[in-house]
Amino acid sequence: MLDKVAELETAANSIPPTPGFAPHLVFRVPVDPKAPLENAAEKLREAGLVVVSIEADQAIVVFRDDADLREFREALATYMRDPRRKGNGELAQSTKWHVFEFIEAGQMRNWSRADRIGKRLA
Repeated sequence: MLDKVAELETAANSIPPTPGFAPHLVFRVPVDPKAPLENAAEKLREAGLVVVSIEADQAIVVFRDDADLREFREALATYMRDPRRKGNGELAQSTKWHVFEFIEAGQMRNWSRADRIGKRLA
């Protein structure tokens, strides 16, 4: 999952600089059909992202005003260290970042030109 985040950052930073325009990042986060979308959206907000929309096809579109996803990477790293374990090794009922379990990381991608074309215009 962290590799996919690095890939998104690299793609955003590869756009040639434009005077007066800071690089930003808009990307699509597909979520498992069993996951509560509102809960996933709230956790993405807590990880430093702005939720732009929740799509009907079980995905969340998020925005970052720069291409630095440090907070998001830190949240993912916390989740990947197995935060569901309590200090004594027992499984916790739930943790702050367990919602990342439902993100389809391999399908995360930058928001493309085709995504910006509405159904009626297409």
